[in-house]
Amino acid sequence: MLFTPLDIGPVRLRNRIVLTAMTTGFGYARGVPETSLLAYLRARTADTGMAVVAFGAVTPEGRVEEQLPWMWRDDAAGVLAPLAAALHEGGGLACLQLGHGGRQVSPEVTGTRPVAPSEVPPPAHVREPPRALSTALIFALAST
Repeated sequence: MLFTPLDIGPVRLRNRIVLTAMTTGFGYARGVPETSLLAYLRARTADTGMAVVAFGAVTPEGRVEEQLPWMWRDDAAGVLAPLAAALHEGGGLACLQLGHGGRQVSPEVTGTRPVAPSEVPPPAHVREPPRALSTALIFALAST
């Protein structure tokens, strides 16, 4: 079964092997994939059905690191197109995980205090307690 095609809605994967997103610490400059990342992913996805290419931050304050796609950019689809094309050339498909780092966001990366549903700090890595989100803060952040 591992090497048989899989249909997910209108999309057909050539097999059931999926490369998960990894924190590499390289590959994106201001949200744009670099040629080194394209080569890295080509080398790892030659035989996969799909690759989750990254965690893409939906807002600037939601970044967990600098080297990831900036999905809030107006031109995000265009700057990520070469990455998808590189995987498609090898017969695989590209997938992106969208998200916000919440309480795991480091103020050293964003320059702001993390936000989360509560002020409970994360158990590891980031020690600063986040700001608890209110409805007003959610709307204020969404409009920036």
